[in-house]
Amino acid sequence: MSAQANTGKSSVFLHNLIALFSVQAVNYIIPLLTIPYLTRVLRPDGWGEVAFVQSLGLMLITIMEYGFSLSAAREISVRRDDDLFLKVQFGAVTTAKLILLAVALLISLIALRWVPFLRSNPRMFAAGLVWTTAQGLSPFWLYQGMERLRVSSIIDVSWKSLGVAALFVLVKMPSDALMVLVIYAAASVCSTLTLYMMALLRYGLTVPGWADVVRVLREGWPVFILQVAVSMYTTANAFVLGLFASQYEVGIYSGAERASRSLTGLLGPLNQALYPRMNMSVHADKPSAARILRRTFYWVFGLTIAIAVLAAFLAGPVIRVFLGHNFTDSIPVLRIMVFLLPIIGTSNMLGVQWMLPLRMDRQFSAIIVCSGFLNILLASILARHLFAQGMAISAVCAELAVTLSCLLYLSRKGLNPLIKSHIALPDPESAG
Repeated sequence: MSAQANTGKSSVFLHNLIALFSVQAVNYIIPLLTIPYLTRVLRPDGWGEVAFVQSLGLMLITIMEYGFSLSAAREISVRRDDDLFLKVQFGAVTTAKLILLAVALLISLIALRWVPFLRSNPRMFAAGLVWTTAQGLSPFWLYQGMERLRVSSIIDVSWKSLGVAALFVLVKMPSDALMVLVIYAAASVCSTLTLYMMALLRYGLTVPGWADVVRVLREGWPVFILQVAVSMYTTANAFVLGLFASQYEVGIYSGAERASRSLTGLLGPLNQALYPRMNMSVHADKPSAARILRRTFYWVFGLTIAIAVLAAFLAGPVIRVFLGHNFTDSIPVLRIMVFLLPIIGTSNMLGVQWMLPLRMDRQFSAIIVCSGFLNILLASILARHLFAQGMAISAVCAELAVTLSCLLYLSRKGLNPLIKSHIALPDPESAG
């Protein structure tokens, strides 16, 4: 029976991984179709306007998601057979997200009041806010915890594909930057509504008690701090750069960032499929979980290093083909940012896939928070003088600080999964 159960779990993991890589392939095709078109039509200034609004939106999405894709999904993955818990958890997290939406709206209004670009472009701000709300309220965390990622990913990709068609039909000139945000917002609203309707049909509408809402917020707090800190040196970069430089520089940086993100996106399906499995494995058999992580790390690190070196060598042709001749200033920026791939791959293995399943949320969050402040500090200096390249250097330094800090902390605690002598791990409670 045990062997059959393990075979079944492996089959679910494999199917999820294959499906996610298939969806990721579609997610690669979509940018390959849309970004070259949009960068050529909108040019660096228009592209920078879209990126600036989206960067603010992504920071607000972090508030609404509150780390539920990790904290709530972790609880769902462990108690997926408890129907009553699933219904209560779904209602509690949904209620918490609505409360967090009010917080995000307040912050957005403050930004509208004090950021000149948003104040002079209220319609772009409104479209971005609709997109932000739809993305932030998405119940993706539920499907991730239940390992039903195939369903949620296929739905999301389907609506995105319709959005792609709309972009080619409706976006024709640099002044159509607003239309880009409107289309993104419409696709996100449809995707989120579809996922919610499916979840309601499965789990029903349960009004949670206040204690359950407080519980999910308390459980998600360490991960939320982690996510906010991560946004300080990832999604917030275009917004931060826009405070010190022109929309042209934001467009140059965002163009290189999108090209770089297409590489780091290779890690997404693996991380999403591996996370619930690592949570189960760590609690059932820590030495075995360490061996799984170690094997995964070695081939991920080797592959990402090779891709990063190749991408740095081919940065010129990539930028000219992917973004167009108006973005030649993005070439040196991309050569810096490609090395985020192996750095992020390593930090994900050590932090997300190991420290979080070991319930070392506070320790990992502290590392991320310090690195986030490091990025803001470096950006305030480098972005003022080196503009897009300075922002890229700051982002790489912050990610490297995360990786090295995780490695140092785990080694000092005797919990480094990359060292075979640490396979016989102590109880994680004593590691705190």
